Amino acid sequence: MEQRELIEHVRELIDKYDLKNPCRLQKYTYPRYYLFAVLKQDARMPWVEIARMFEKNHSTVIHGLDVHDMLTKTKDLGYRYFTASIRDEIKLQEKDEERDIAKDVLSCRTYNQIKQLQQKIKDGYYD
Repeated sequence: MEQRELIEHVRELIDKYDLKNPCRLQKYTYPRYYLFAVLKQDARMPWVEIARMFEKNHSTVIHGLDVHDMLTKTKDLGYRYFTASIRDEIKLQEKDEERDIAKDVLSCRTYNQIKQLQQKIKDGYYD
């Protein structure tokens, strides 16, 4: 999925799930944090732009990314539960390519590509 398409899809999800809502319930914060990570990692958006999309402060995005990383590493069941529908919708929009870690490793040409691959491994992309 191209960067523009991904950003537009995330905008639709923000509206669909009311993620600009200032409520701090996990049913709002966890999907928000997940989309923060999608925009930062896949769309390579700066914190400030992500914050504008959600009508939040950039420090909220930084905190959300930290929480996302922690909850992803610990495989928190609550986080997986509250982000399941959004994760499924994001996956439906991705191209249905076979996830071949060996092919992806061999295609890395820069340090940044290797770092992105490492992050995919940490996020369970190849599970």
